[in-house]
Amino acid sequence: MSRILMLSTFLPPERTGSAIIVGNLLKSANKGELLGAGCCPPGTPRQFEFEGARIWRIGTTISRPARMLTLIWFLELPLYVLRTVRLIKTQQCTAVIVVYPMGRHLAAGCLAAQWAGVPFFPYFHNTWIENRKGFFSPFRRRVQRWIFRHAAHVFVMSDGLKELFARNYPDCSFSSLVHTFCDPIPAYAPPPSFRTPCRLAIQGSIGDACLEATVRIYKAVCSREDLLLTYITRTTENRLREHGIWGANTRCDNVAPEDVVKRLAEEDILLLPHGFTGSFAPEEYQTIFPTRTIECLLSRRPIILHAPADCFLTRFFREHQCGEIVDEPNGQKVLDCVDALRANPARCAELVRNALQAARLFHCETVWNDLRHTLEHYIGGRAKTP
Repeated sequence: MSRILMLSTFLPPERTGSAIIVGNLLKSANKGELLGAGCCPPGTPRQFEFEGARIWRIGTTISRPARMLTLIWFLELPLYVLRTVRLIKTQQCTAVIVVYPMGRHLAAGCLAAQWAGVPFFPYFHNTWIENRKGFFSPFRRRVQRWIFRHAAHVFVMSDGLKELFARNYPDCSFSSLVHTFCDPIPAYAPPPSFRTPCRLAIQGSIGDACLEATVRIYKAVCSREDLLLTYITRTTENRLREHGIWGANTRCDNVAPEDVVKRLAEEDILLLPHGFTGSFAPEEYQTIFPTRTIECLLSRRPIILHAPADCFLTRFFREHQCGEIVDEPNGQKVLDCVDALRANPARCAELVRNALQAARLFHCETVWNDLRHTLEHYIGGRAKTP
């Protein structure tokens, strides 16, 4: 296997979404096959190890006002490119994967790969130009076209995003490189009997991707005394109050990331809200696959997905039959689904079994093997399409 350099704005041991995803890929690769590089807080060593994987700091994450941060990133960009080229050459890397949640670093990684003469593979965790408006939009569109033109192949986070990009860029090739987890898949066990009040939970940060649906669920749940809703989240209680989703029958629990699946298993039913509308572009809601989904699948508790009928997340749940679906913006429909599950233990057991089976798609060994196969194809210089 060739040695691959993965560039990311955020790196482990940080607990941001991109850092977790990169960290799991680094852990799943054989030692020396995949190297990490990117931005780290000041004071981080230039080179360090994360669970056996080697990582280089070639940029700095600094907490500053947005405008100053933008200026710092642009000033640091030439140095970021030069350090990346040097790292490619000294470590004899044969390809570069660059993670997008930052367009500047995506462009820098493309430049570094060209100057070093190795294949370049962008890795989009979500949409870029579709979800960004304003003065720089035409420039971003040109940059994205330039990036796709120079990419050997493009990795994306979900099949929904792959389909969107394939329609807009028919001359490029795309494949899904999904979220991963590295812990063993729990053995199947039927969920226990429901309690009174019935304990419902929403896991993960409450933001624009799910806020609108969460508000609707909260308003429905707070009308019932026999239901208790817990937010297992890093979002603070004050922030939940500001969102208008806090009341007498709600609780908030902040647990360590490694304990989330265990904590979810203490609930009766998991609710997975996905925005019908919000500040994001429609393409974002249609294509994203929330990281919280995997933890819900592993929890061995029945899931109710509240999401639009036409988004990829809903299609995934339908295909794998891993949760009940409420695809109308109607809070009472969610309550009806809760009551139906409480009355049907056999259905709950079926959903849990299917969810564990669906989770296998995201295990790090499965994902890394698929990634290795695709990279070997393109690095080996074979045909443009696998």
